[in-house]
Order: sequence, then structure tokens, then C-alpha cells
Amino acid sequence: MRTRDLVVGIVLAIAVVLEACLSSSRDGSVAVNIVLYAPIGLLFLAQPLRPFEFTLALIAALSLVSLAATDAAAMTTTLLLLLVAVFRAASALEDRLAVPTGLALLAAIPVVTAEHGDANFGDYVFPIVIFAITASVARGLRHRALLARELALRNERLEVEREAQAAAAVSDERRRIARELHDVVAHSVSVMVVQSGAARRVLDAEPDHAVAALTEVERSGRQALSELRRLLGLMRDGDEDAAVREPQPTLAGLDDLLARARDAGLPVEVTQEGTPFTLPMGCDLAAYRVVQESLTNALQHAGEGASANVLLRWTDDHLELDISDTGQGLAVTAFDGDGPLGQGLLGMRERVALCGGDLQAGPSIHGGFRVHATIPKDREAA
Repeated sequence: MRTRDLVVGIVLAIAVVLEACLSSSRDGSVAVNIVLYAPIGLLFLAQPLRPFEFTLALIAALSLVSLAATDAAAMTTTLLLLLVAVFRAASALEDRLAVPTGLALLAAIPVVTAEHGDANFGDYVFPIVIFAITASVARGLRHRALLARELALRNERLEVEREAQAAAAVSDERRRIARELHDVVAHSVSVMVVQSGAARRVLDAEPDHAVAALTEVERSGRQALSELRRLLGLMRDGDEDAAVREPQPTLAGLDDLLARARDAGLPVEVTQEGTPFTLPMGCDLAAYRVVQESLTNALQHAGEGASANVLLRWTDDHLELDISDTGQGLAVTAFDGDGPLGQGLLGMRERVALCGGDLQAGPSIHGGFRVHATIPKDREAA
């Protein structure tokens, strides 16, 4: 119970008993009034604990007390006490409990007024009006408080949802950056490792071939730096010009990618079927990254003497990519029941999925490793 309710309850309970005992129109002895009005004061004091039950008991007690003690209708303190009780009940009770409480009060008013004697029409109407106004104000304040509480809870839920969405956006951005970094670094570093190894082996016997290999290492390094600058420019606040200066690769640059793979020592055959069409920018990049990652894996894992085949099949509504090599393939430990676990392979699958497509990767039945991806022509129609 709140301190305010306790203080108001004690003060009005004492005031009712004192007025009943000291009123000039007192009925019955002082002892009788104390015995009958003291429980009314206690009911009023305890009303906030059980608003429905104690309010009905209080109305019933006030309706009957005038039969043996001072007339309740003639007392100012009983009117004030009942007004406070009605306000409390209307503020606390739900609609299903407030209605029967109001009906009980309406039924009690004629009883108390009749007990008072010499009552006119105004004596019946006045208490109904004043109690109705009190109850209406209390119900309005209750509904306003409930609305404010609901809005506060809704705002709290929205804040939690916003934080969850922000965390998800950060997580998605981290994955995107990880994919970009992997795509940029893995392919170039793989080429650089293969070419530097080749240069080391032929440095003394064939210096011209060693120079060519080191030139390819330099070219791959410069390209990796260029793409890293583009990526870091996108991540840096306010540096939108970096993205414009360094556009992301697309299938239009596929010939250069294949040339670098061949220069790194991986024979690559490319086949195109159907009529090429323009993919959405993100999907064009995804297709390029699929080919790039597949050739990077072939360079890393296929072994010496392996070759690769790249097939681009353009149909009416999608692009099929099929990249396979004749090497020994990735280790069995790189897979589980759901597919590839490597960062690059996971990145390929996520990129293609964002375009509404599908990607499958795994050891080929003919030996080597195979990646098959389907990318829709229209992402919205996928």
C-alpha cells in the first residue's frame, strides 16, 4: 500500500468516527457509533489492497449503518470518504469489475437517501451525478495511464527490435567485408605464391621465365592493393569517391581473370552457351567471385598438372556457372553434411543466395572439384 493511501485512509477513518460520535444529529450512543463506524473506517483503510471486495463491503456497510447509528447521508465525512473510495475503485478496477461495483453504488444511493427521511428528487439525483463525475474522471485517468504504459512498452519493444536489427546489420556487414577481403586477398596471394615458387625454381636455369613470373607477382600484388583501397574506401566514412574510382569487378573482366590464372600455371578452358545478358550489379559481381574463388581453389588444391574448365550457360531466365578442375580436389575435412565449410565457399554460397540463386560445390564424380551455380536473370523474380 502506498504511503499516500495509508495517510488518507487513517485521516478519513478517524474523521468519520469523530463526526458520527460528535455530530449534533447523532443517533444512538457514542459506543454504538464507534462500534459501527470503526469497521467502515477499517474497510476504507484496507480498500487499496482489494478494491473490488472491500468497495462492495464499504457500500453495503454505509447503506445499513444508518439503521442503528448516525445517519450517513447527513455526514460530510461519509460523503468525502465514499467519493475517495469511488475514485480509487474506478481507477483500479477492470471494466468487468467496475460495472457491478457501479451498479451496487446506484442501488445503495436510494436506500441511504430513504433512510435519511424527508428526501426530495434532488437528494436522489445529486449523489448520482457527483459519483458519476468522480468515476468518469477516474476511468479517464486510468485509460490514459494504461495507454501511456502500453506506449512505453511498445517503445521499449521497438528499441529492442532496433538494437537487434542494428546488431544484425553489423553482423551482415562484417560478413560482407570478410567475403570481400577473402575474395581480394585469397586469389591474388594464391597467384603470387604459385608464381614466386615458379620463379624460385627456374631462377638459375631460365632467368627470363623467372622474370616473367615475378612480373606476374608484381601485377597481382598491385591489383590486390587496388581492390583493397576500393574496399577500405567504401568502409571509410565519407569516402564515396573511392568506390567510383575503383569499380568492382564483373564478368566483363573475366578474360583478365582467366589470363591471370593461366599465367599462374593453371590451364583454363572457357565455354559460353546462349546469348549473354546484363545481370544486376550485385549478381554480376557474385558471378565473377564464383569463378574467381573456384580458380583460386584450383590453384591452391588441384596440384600440378591439373586444368580447369569454366562453363557459362545463358538461358532465358538465368545464368548457369559450372567450374571444374581435374586435380585432387579439396580435402574431405573441408566439408560436412550441409556443404563446404571454407570461408571462400561459404562466401560464394551467400553471394549467390542473395541473388536468389543456388550454389553446389563438392568433389566431382570424375575426380577433381566442381562448383555449380545458378543465378537468376531478374533477382526480384527469383
